[in-house]
Amino acid sequence: MLKLCVSLCLCASVLKFSESLESLRASPSTSGTLKDSSRDSSGTVSSVPSVPSIHTVILSFHTTTGFLFGIIEKQHYLYIELKTNNDMKKRVKKVVFSLLALVLVGILSMGCWIYFGGKMSNFHNYATIGDIPTPSGFERIPGDDAAYATYLRSLPLKERGSRLICYTGEEASYQALNYAVVDIPLLSNYEQCADACIRFRCEYLFRSGKYGSIRFRDVNGKALNYGGGASRQAFERYLKKTYEMASTFSLSRDLKVRPLKDMQPGDIFVYPKPADRPCGHAVMVADVAYNPKTGKKAFLLVQGNTPAQSIHVMRNITNPIRSPWFILDEDSKNLRIDVFNFKAEDLRKF
Repeated sequence: MLKLCVSLCLCASVLKFSESLESLRASPSTSGTLKDSSRDSSGTVSSVPSVPSIHTVILSFHTTTGFLFGIIEKQHYLYIELKTNNDMKKRVKKVVFSLLALVLVGILSMGCWIYFGGKMSNFHNYATIGDIPTPSGFERIPGDDAAYATYLRSLPLKERGSRLICYTGEEASYQALNYAVVDIPLLSNYEQCADACIRFRCEYLFRSGKYGSIRFRDVNGKALNYGGGASRQAFERYLKKTYEMASTFSLSRDLKVRPLKDMQPGDIFVYPKPADRPCGHAVMVADVAYNPKTGKKAFLLVQGNTPAQSIHVMRNITNPIRSPWFILDEDSKNLRIDVFNFKAEDLRKF
């Protein structure tokens, strides 16, 4: 483009100069003292066309070429500016495409983690919850109720690749949160999220011989007290009846609020059915670890779900490196735990 402009300007200058020379050649020679006028037959003086001098022609050529090269210079700077803008646009496009590529890779990686992770539960074949290693720098705490914490850590896990199975026998449709299946059979089709929390507490008290401490209330506030002693059959009948009559609402009402900073093994995150949701939810804190350097706590969760399905250790789908541990933010008012949203006051204790 620049070469074309220069060529056109030079051609225009040469043509202008040629026209001036032609004017000089075509003008008649003059003599005498009258150079710029002549007389007609009547003696009247008439003007003769003025002939430009060579100095005038050169000056004209110089002016024309100067003007044209000024235009060329402006076009040149405009060209450089446009080229710079185009280069900048190309760089911006590269950055945008790179960011999009990173986002896509991240989404695909997370999708693979969720999909294949759900198909390969308990990958390391841990025998119990207590065998699952803590995050680097963390140590398990003994807990306010050390015996209950020990019981929860001793819960057996099914072998690698075990799937979530509904009480009715088919596989659960959603396997993504399954880090490891707890090896404990379901007793009823009503054994869902809050019921799994009730189950663990009751199992611990039953094994400890604390039969008189096994008591809950139904949704109407009526007491559900166990009175079957050491009979396993009586105990399981009591659990089935409690599952039918208790819920996240009655469980949250029976428990006391625990500050997040005081979280202990055996605590429960629970919220009853809110007005804008189809159901409430409850998950149990099965283990807690502490980092003495940072002062942070990490916790591990187990849950049942709806429809009634295998109780399992929850996968941390947002942090594959930490999974199945979650790092506690003690100052948070809202906790996003996988697909569930809990408030700070939703942490309860027995």
